[in-house]
Amino acid sequence: MTHSERKSMKLLRSYFLTYAAVLLIPVIAACISQLMAMQSIRVDIESDNQVLLQQAGSILDLQMKELNDIGTQMANNTILSSLRSVENPLDYPNINAYFRMQDALPSHHTMTSFLYDYFLFFNKGQLALNDRHVYSYDDLYSLYMHSPGQSLEAWKQEIETVPVSGSCRLRHVRLLEEEPSREATLIAISFPFLPYSSKDGQIVLYVDQQMFLDLLQAFQLQDHEIAYIESPDGVILASLASDDSSADALKSSLAAQPLNVNLLRTRIDQKDILASRFHSDQTGFNIVIGRSTSRVYARLTTIQYLVGFALVFALLLGILFSYMFSRQNSRYLGRLVDDTQLPQLNQMSYSRAFQRLRQTFEDIQIANDSMEKALTNQQAYLKKSFLSQLLNGDFSDEEKALAIARNIPSFHPNAPMRVLLLHFSSDSGLSGDAAELQLSVNCTAVIRLSIDSLEPDALRTSRSDSDYVILLCGDQLSERIDRLVGLIRSNLPEDINSCLFAYAGEPVDRLLDVVRSWESACSMIYIQSSPDEVPVQYFRESGNARFEVFYPQDLQKRLINCVMNDDIPGMEEILNLLKEKNTQGTDMPAYIAHLLVNSLISTLLQINTLADLPQEYSERILSRLMEIMAMPGHAQLEQVHQLYGSLCESIRQNKSDLGKSQAMDEITDYIQNHYMDPDISLTSVADLFHVSESYLSFTFKAQKGINFFTYLEDLRIAHAKSLLRHTNLKISEIAEQSGYASANSFCRAFKRKTGISASSYRNDAEA
Repeated sequence: MTHSERKSMKLLRSYFLTYAAVLLIPVIAACISQLMAMQSIRVDIESDNQVLLQQAGSILDLQMKELNDIGTQMANNTILSSLRSVENPLDYPNINAYFRMQDALPSHHTMTSFLYDYFLFFNKGQLALNDRHVYSYDDLYSLYMHSPGQSLEAWKQEIETVPVSGSCRLRHVRLLEEEPSREATLIAISFPFLPYSSKDGQIVLYVDQQMFLDLLQAFQLQDHEIAYIESPDGVILASLASDDSSADALKSSLAAQPLNVNLLRTRIDQKDILASRFHSDQTGFNIVIGRSTSRVYARLTTIQYLVGFALVFALLLGILFSYMFSRQNSRYLGRLVDDTQLPQLNQMSYSRAFQRLRQTFEDIQIANDSMEKALTNQQAYLKKSFLSQLLNGDFSDEEKALAIARNIPSFHPNAPMRVLLLHFSSDSGLSGDAAELQLSVNCTAVIRLSIDSLEPDALRTSRSDSDYVILLCGDQLSERIDRLVGLIRSNLPEDINSCLFAYAGEPVDRLLDVVRSWESACSMIYIQSSPDEVPVQYFRESGNARFEVFYPQDLQKRLINCVMNDDIPGMEEILNLLKEKNTQGTDMPAYIAHLLVNSLISTLLQINTLADLPQEYSERILSRLMEIMAMPGHAQLEQVHQLYGSLCESIRQNKSDLGKSQAMDEITDYIQNHYMDPDISLTSVADLFHVSESYLSFTFKAQKGINFFTYLEDLRIAHAKSLLRHTNLKISEIAEQSGYASANSFCRAFKRKTGISASSYRNDAEA
């Protein structure tokens, strides 16, 4: 054996013993940590249900939030407030108000697929309505639905007893309006008209219990396993279990546990159950799954065998690799000292050979440093791009955002953060190319220099020509923002300072919440104090200043009526009242004037549409309106006041020129001759007489004292009565000759107008 071969064998033994010794450390550590790993796996297995629960809880929260928003919006309807105290709803003209209310209600099919139906119950008038039906309480009980075996008095008492807003009740009812009628279990969600009084009535949203059961079906339960949904009031709304008492027993076991305890091992019906609970902080609902412990932990034994097999396999494989690596490395170093391959390393020790290898790696490190320096030059672009992603809310995971933030050396997201928005108002007195250049170039340069001086580590970007956004991170954010804005203002001209607004959003602690700070800063634009009064406006969750213009809906309707009826004194009185009410102190604030002008312009455009003025009149008003928009705020208010007078004059002249009364008589004659056509509508009549729908509706009501649809329905019902009294035609034939598309729609309309069915009316007439 040569000297070189002996050295190689010695090196092979040295490497192998080293690798084997090192291998024992992770093997021993793996054996010691196996018990800990098994415990961790047990916890993971026990928490598997939380994934399904959170998914089902998210769906339930979304649907219940939509239902709560629907109920709240209906309760806040302005028409509803005038109907709560009406005692004779079916008398004229009260019934017209209820029809308007019904027209304003949304179709339940377009709101959410989770909703089965809904009704508004008016206790004063004993009337219930939705977007399709208007019932008295007696008719709703006998025609639509009530609980099996429930008397009318008990049903009324249940309807007139209004629980707290958003509460859920489980109702087993018979649906009479379906053919054939069927029994169903519905979940009734109630919203009283007034939060402090339940005597006026309520809004009830009905959800089919099957929608809740469909959520529970996703858990794929087996025999003796339980799942149920519990309302905030503690009522089980839907359950899947082999026995109804199982859900109640599991609920009783969980009732003794705090809400933060989401895992419980208990025994139900002689079966060991592992129960998991999801409690929604948004809606208060609980979703509970109870799985068999034998099924849950069946995987644990399999995992234990797999882990043991993996350890043995890893030990054998490690020994094999140790031998292979030792053999390979010893051969490689043997070749390094071979005279034929590296003569310069002849008689060189192994340590010397490793030094040569280390030198080679140092050369590689130099190349890596050059690449890192090139990356550093891209930090400015990375900061801008990262801030834009935060403001857009592009990140769905905090860890993903932190991974990018770690590549920005000067940015430390573990401290509080706050967005500063610098907004240049478009209402400044500057104009022309020179002013635009000053705002877009000079002001941006001043902002950048000020940030580089005081906050070089801040992230910043330009969102538009008028908005510059800065994200500061660290302590004492308010003091630092005041210093930065003060430095910027001190370097800007006075005329530019007057149109620069600084808004600081709410402070946040997470990168995902930066978008919330940005949105809170944007929410204060146009409604805050002037720059002279407050250099920086800070957002405050509970005490933030929020100003609204005084422009109630009743005054808007009165203003429209005055202008349409050429009542100039009444119009002047309303406009002066609006100016007086919106004045704070001695002068009207600029932002209030701006909001009031926008509201009056919106009303003026609405009147212009209702009046159906000739094109030359409308173009003249719109041209004048464009001129007013270019004026300062307070000057705009006075010019809009004058424009209302001009609009009154235009409407008066148009009425005298066109002879609208004669045109309305022609429209009335047309309706009387064609009311039997089922396709006649407000749209078709407006198109035929070349007027807008809004104008026709407004003018018809003003001249006839009744709206278009009520007039059309009165003609049809009168004709139907005559046919019922004097002919033997079938109900379907009478409906067709009276202008109704189907017998069902005719019967509902006849019952709504007369209070009795068409068949009863014919029988009374024959008697």
